Amino acid sequence: MNNEDLKLKLSQILVDLENSEDIILTTSTPNMVVKRIVKTIENYKINSINEEEFIAIQNSLNVLIHGIQLDDRDFQTIIGIEKTDLKNVLNKLSKIRNKDV
Repeated sequence: MNNEDLKLKLSQILVDLENSEDIILTTSTPNMVVKRIVKTIENYKINSINEEEFIAIQNSLNVLIHGIQLDDRDFQTIIGIEKTDLKNVLNKLSKIRNKDV
């Protein structure tokens, strides 16, 4: 689902919630509320790891624990992602950790 689809869906949910009297919107610009929700979701997605990245972390730990030597040619095959991508995952994990502390 792209951002525009998400914004449309969230707008409809807000209207439905207001119509069912579950919430009361006190703003004349509900689109601003939708934009803030979408921005929060984007930040969450940026700072979380996906399944491929999680598997790469598991593979990396497995290689480390078993003392397997990897050269650059075998890295992507064994770990599952490129070395530069794994560095990006490490940066994500650092950001996640720093947010939680």
